[in-house]
Amino acid sequence: TLPPLPEDFPKRAQMLLDRGDLPGLRALTSAYAEAGDPVALLYSGLARLKASPRDLSGLTQLERAAELGVGDAAFALATYHHKYDTSPEAPAKTFLWATRAAELDQPFGMTLLGELYLRGKGTAADTRQALNWLRQGAAAGDAPAMRWLGLLFTEGKGVPRDLPRGIRWFEQAAESGDPFSCHTLGHLLVWKESPTRDELERGYQLVQRAATSGSKAGLADLGWLTLTGRGTPKDEASGLAMIREGAEADVPEAVYLLGRILWRGEGEIRPDPPAAVELFKRGAALGNGDCAHRLGVAYELGQHDLPVDPPTSLRWYERAAELGHGAGAVSFAMHLVTGSITKQDIPRAAEILSKAADNDPRAALALAGLLFGPDVPRDLPRARKLYLSAAKRGNLDAIAHAARVLDKGVGGPRDRREAIRWARIGSERGHMRSRYMLGKMLFEGRQKVAEGRALLLEAARAGDRLAKAYVQRRGL
Repeated sequence: TLPPLPEDFPKRAQMLLDRGDLPGLRALTSAYAEAGDPVALLYSGLARLKASPRDLSGLTQLERAAELGVGDAAFALATYHHKYDTSPEAPAKTFLWATRAAELDQPFGMTLLGELYLRGKGTAADTRQALNWLRQGAAAGDAPAMRWLGLLFTEGKGVPRDLPRGIRWFEQAAESGDPFSCHTLGHLLVWKESPTRDELERGYQLVQRAATSGSKAGLADLGWLTLTGRGTPKDEASGLAMIREGAEADVPEAVYLLGRILWRGEGEIRPDPPAAVELFKRGAALGNGDCAHRLGVAYELGQHDLPVDPPTSLRWYERAAELGHGAGAVSFAMHLVTGSITKQDIPRAAEILSKAADNDPRAALALAGLLFGPDVPRDLPRARKLYLSAAKRGNLDAIAHAARVLDKGVGGPRDRREAIRWARIGSERGHMRSRYMLGKMLFEGRQKVAEGRALLLEAARAGDRLAKAYVQRRGL
């Protein structure tokens, strides 16, 4: 007969697991695991899998523990199938055990389940369910769940873009000590539109905190801020040293930044285009889309003594698109649309833009234009939705298109009030097509004729083609 499980058993078992003392852990857990104690089964299973990921007896013990209500065991199973299982059934098993872990109130399981719903792995993509489980994970204190919510709201993925709410989630994650969130929050504060001095200084401090916590991407960003004097006194030598350190460690962001510096020079740092090209190639091989896109532009335009080489340019644009780079996807897709470098293939262009549209407003804008037909199936409701999505993310051309489709009732009901609101947003930001749209609607609405006329004349004088034609036609 075994004595009752000691109160400090989980603490001792976790300590042995963290230290990698697998013989000691097996000695501690074996008798209790054989007796069917769920906590002992958890740690015995973890010990077996750590010794050999192919040890199916470890999985069996974890499954028994999960069936007895141990959420950590269910999460361990979900993690195993997510990371190590290469069978076709792996996504479904990951989803099954993540669901079980979440239902057992395991915070990491809630976050993983939210990710699976978000990515459509092992189940159909479902943003509502993803938000539900990520919020529950965040409420339980899991920093990665808070980080995910920050990303969703700041980038407008599956939810309306809400920068203040996204920043609040990143703040919570950063307060929990998450280096990625410290870096991201700092980056958002430093590079937001018209940051205050306090925001610049706080942003720099957060990026510095991420770097000192071991974030190599944070170190690269800290180097750039130091080199350019953003949020801190300018120090080119120290900033360049940080970026070089990141590049030597094959941090993709650092490789790109070093290439960017050497491409054109920065302050007292002289340009070295051949070295920059090699860095961009290395960064692209490491998975950095900015590097691939920069090479595409360089070979298309023949910059810095590089030959004008359209086929090579196209290959780099294609690589950038494969890496999820929005501008690269747009460049590659537009060449497929025009057929200027390669064979025209508009359906493929639409497919490429569809993949990038959720992450990049320029891709959403380009795809919306194709959806008016005739080379791809005409889908005006989707085009309207894409214009509005890109407008909400601040794309000025999309704002003007959103005003137009709302005013004309394209792909949905006509809504002049909302059209005027969007056109005013674009006009106030200096976009002449939006100013033309706003002026036209106000002038024709006969309630603010003088304001509308003034806006039309401003847009025409600024060179907007439609405004000039409208002013001439109306004799304004």
